[in-house]
Amino acid sequence: MRIVLVRTSAMGDVIHGLPTLRALRRALPAAHITWVVEQAFAPILDGHPDLDQVLPVRLRAWRGAGLVRHRGEIVAALKSLRAQRPDVALDLMGNNKGAMAARLSGARRVLGYRPRHEAGSGMWLNESIDLPPDAVHAVDHGLALLP
Repeated sequence: MRIVLVRTSAMGDVIHGLPTLRALRRALPAAHITWVVEQAFAPILDGHPDLDQVLPVRLRAWRGAGLVRHRGEIVAALKSLRAQRPDVALDLMGNNKGAMAARLSGARRVLGYRPRHEAGSGMWLNESIDLPPDAVHAVDHGLALLP
């Protein structure tokens, strides 16, 4: 199984995603796991024993006018993301940016939690997982996506 985790920024949010990574690795030790992360935070994940690949992106630089200026870089990042050929993409962010990145991975299953942080961001998902009532922390949100 090939899995893409999407939790791009900020530093604390990336750290909050680590328990989900650990739980995934324990449940699926043979899975290939890639994490899509903002380039500035990639060093946090580099060399992590539960992670097979880090895919740095520069979503912040690509906003607005950056879409045109950095289009070659964006296309290269999308090709790298699609080259992962994921079976599953997990949006750990709960917003449009994370859900769209998960969808653009080409995964057959694109999962995220409900309720979302941004209205309309669920349109990018094909599976929404209801958060349990006691899931109040970002760590709980990520873990709720796991089987």
